[in-house]
Amino acid sequence: MSQGKNIYIYDLEGNTLYYAAKSLNLLRNNLGIDPRTCNHCLKTGESYLNFFHITDTPKDSAEVTSMGVTELLDFISSKKAEFLKTTSRSKFSKPITIKSVDTEEILEFSSIANSIKHLGSIGVQANKDQITKYLDTGKPYKGYIFSKVSK
Repeated sequence: MSQGKNIYIYDLEGNTLYYAAKSLNLLRNNLGIDPRTCNHCLKTGESYLNFFHITDTPKDSAEVTSMGVTELLDFISSKKAEFLKTTSRSKFSKPITIKSVDTEEILEFSSIANSIKHLGSIGVQANKDQITKYLDTGKPYKGYIFSKVSK
């Protein structure tokens, strides 16, 4: 998607325009919405937080909200909290296994976060981004090999 195209955030029906930005960077800077999330919504047509429709197509019939950026940030935050309450964490978490390079012991965890908690409990400080980077490469990180659990 081109950075020069306007991006619009509407309600799902397209009746209310909440925000318009000239680029994905402005959305990230002003509203904290990750550009990858916006791109996903733009490409698939999926909603954002089951409440907002993000598009690059203006809707002339939409009413522009009178919310300022601060009010909009609070509103988005409340919609995010509602979304997370009703969305299963398993949608976001993927089970993984970790195999000790030294002992070859294999442990399974419901998520990367849970594997990090376990490693921390045995004195190994691990980083989620690094684990993600090493996932399914067969290369060790912090003395462990990390793999997705295939279903």
